[in-house]
Amino acid sequence: HTEEGQAHFHIFGWQAGGSFQSADGKKATLTLGPNQEGLEFMTNLMKDIGPWDSLKAYRDSWGKDAQQAFLVGQLGMVYQTNNYISTVARFRPDMKFGAAPPPVKKAGDKQMTWSGGFSFVVTRDAKDQDVTWELVKFLSSEEGFAAGFAGDEGRAKGSGGVFVPPMTGQPELDKKMFAKYKTNIVDVDKVPDTAVSLMQFTRFRELSIAAQYLWDGIKKSQVEAISLAKSSTQTLGENNTVVQKALDDAWATAK
Repeated sequence: HTEEGQAHFHIFGWQAGGSFQSADGKKATLTLGPNQEGLEFMTNLMKDIGPWDSLKAYRDSWGKDAQQAFLVGQLGMVYQTNNYISTVARFRPDMKFGAAPPPVKKAGDKQMTWSGGFSFVVTRDAKDQDVTWELVKFLSSEEGFAAGFAGDEGRAKGSGGVFVPPMTGQPELDKKMFAKYKTNIVDVDKVPDTAVSLMQFTRFRELSIAAQYLWDGIKKSQVEAISLAKSSTQTLGENNTVVQKALDDAWATAK
């Protein structure tokens, strides 16, 4: 079901050869032809299984937590990050399932996935920058991740859940941590192998001085096109204008 999540549109736009911001970070590029191609693919997919009103009504019927559509059999396939296996492990450890890489545009194309998450930032005017940098390095190290995961494991088990570590962005460390925290749920423990192997093909969203506007514009374009509220050309154009203004304003005040 394709009206949720920016990463859906990102990957289809990328696979077509698109991007959403220029390399120098100063120009919004939502209107590029490959981006429109990716969005049209998603819109046509909706039309093939639609109409939209019926799909939205079905989507609105889905539950949460243990009643999520995939867990109760309302959906046979979902597009999710590797972190979703924690949900499966907690609520449906008995469920038979598997994980596969995102589909490619055409046979023979290289695999593609995306990575996202948080980052540690040391601001330009931060006090004690050397000390802060040492903290950032520790938090990004094996020792730092191990300490964090130990706490996360305790909280997960304390609430009746199962702990599966998130990925660190460091494939060798990921392998080590996934091995350490095996759940002994066979299908759950197979997923990290797929996830780690895909890291060699990963991309991440463009770094932007107006990131919130960029991401919101991409998501809004996706929602408006797939719901047929606007054509892909119209919504990409309108949102590109909003993002471009945000970029111009941000760069005008950047020091």
